[in-house]
Amino acid sequence: MGFDYLFFDIIPYDLYVINTLPVEVKIKADDLIDFQGSSELVISSTDTVDAKIYTNKPKFVSLVNFPIIIDWEFKDNAIYVVIR
Repeated sequence: MGFDYLFFDIIPYDLYVINTLPVEVKIKADDLIDFQGSSELVISSTDTVDAKIYTNKPKFVSLVNFPIIIDWEFKDNAIYVVIR
């Protein structure tokens, strides 16, 4: 007994991240971010990074050893993130 599978290409959303902290931070959203071939984003202090993401309900995780707050909003087929 066989099954038929139909696969669709996933269209990524634009991801815009602003780091308002005076230090470099690194974040991840499972393996759903694509930033120059990496699934992690490294954002320098007070910098902005553009990437692609393959979900509209991300679970961002900090990969630095100090507390940060990650606010995000899904709007117009893009995700806008502010790190503070």
